Amino acid sequence: MSLTLPSPRNTLTCSKKTVKTTLAPGESAIIQTPNYPSDYNSKSKCQWKIKSTTDITITCVDFTLQSSNKRGKCADALMLDGKKFCGTSLTSYSGGTSIKAVFKSNKKKNYSGFSCYATADSGTTVTTTTPSGDCKCGQANKASRIVGGVETEVNEYPWQAAMIYSGYTQVFCGASVIGTKHILTAAHCTQAVTDYSLSYQVLTGAHDLTNAASSQLIFNAATFIQHSDYDSSTFDNDISIIVLSNSIDFTSSDVRPICLPYSDADAYDSVTATVSGWGTTSSGGSQPDVLMEVDVPTMSNSKCQSSYGSSITDNMLCAGYDAGKKDSCQGDSGGPLTYNSGSGYTQIGVVSWGYGCASAGYPGVYARVTKYLSWISSNTASSTTCPEAF
Repeated sequence: MSLTLPSPRNTLTCSKKTVKTTLAPGESAIIQTPNYPSDYNSKSKCQWKIKSTTDITITCVDFTLQSSNKRGKCADALMLDGKKFCGTSLTSYSGGTSIKAVFKSNKKKNYSGFSCYATADSGTTVTTTTPSGDCKCGQANKASRIVGGVETEVNEYPWQAAMIYSGYTQVFCGASVIGTKHILTAAHCTQAVTDYSLSYQVLTGAHDLTNAASSQLIFNAATFIQHSDYDSSTFDNDISIIVLSNSIDFTSSDVRPICLPYSDADAYDSVTATVSGWGTTSSGGSQPDVLMEVDVPTMSNSKCQSSYGSSITDNMLCAGYDAGKKDSCQGDSGGPLTYNSGSGYTQIGVVSWGYGCASAGYPGVYARVTKYLSWISSNTASSTTCPEAF
């Protein structure tokens, strides 16, 4: 797939003189080290003053500076309102209506630096009460499902979302709706946003990408929260949360959230799960116009390790047939792997990686959602969801 890679919008200049900006509620700006993602220079200095009428949060999608010494002192550091951060210690910082950010480096080792989003709160008071109406998470909209087919019903899975190139409906990653303001996807999808300065939006309520339905809505992303322990070389902790600029309305059954597991007690081994997305239907093939689905059996990690060895960690879940033939593929990344208990769907995995697509003896690998319930909860406190029906 060829990529169109526009520059980030509203990236603040690095300057020794303070660069000032005022954010409207819900607006974001990017602060980065010089040369990012290449190494920053020795004796660099950047200063920013960010203001808004609402509280501002700094969220870093990448943060790699020189680590502190044995006495805990930082040689290279980002200071936020006077508080120093170095090494890989910063994921997010919550400030007031004004934040002073200062980056300084010394004469010694240089690193790739940081890319952080400063986002002003939308100003809308969001409660955790249940939305009005009959909204329930994990409820599919099923009528006459296509027997033996792989195309879903229109809006059958109302939690299905996708990351698309801004201004287009070309899907480059799947995702799922987990709350009015939050979307779950894979860390390698949000990492691509950083690596390629990608301008993207979030698509919900879609089925046929060539024929926009009234249910189809496109949202701007305020920022994203990538798991701080994501390892791009092993795909461990391959999970991210996208924070939307505006809230999703769950009044219509066309867009509803997926349920998350109660706890990590259930390993979901040897169950039939469903993966959905607009990914290619064969390795290197073309993407379909309509949302597709496939049912795949999950397996124990020990069985999966017989294919992939120690690459399979406790944070991963595997699903697929020994003979291959059915699997997630390119473009499905970040999408949901769900389990139907009979009374509703629960997301148990996030499409992550695998050897080819539907290759015999090589199942698909997913981020195991039960391992991240606390992390998801702590990063989605401002969102409203719908209760379970079961």
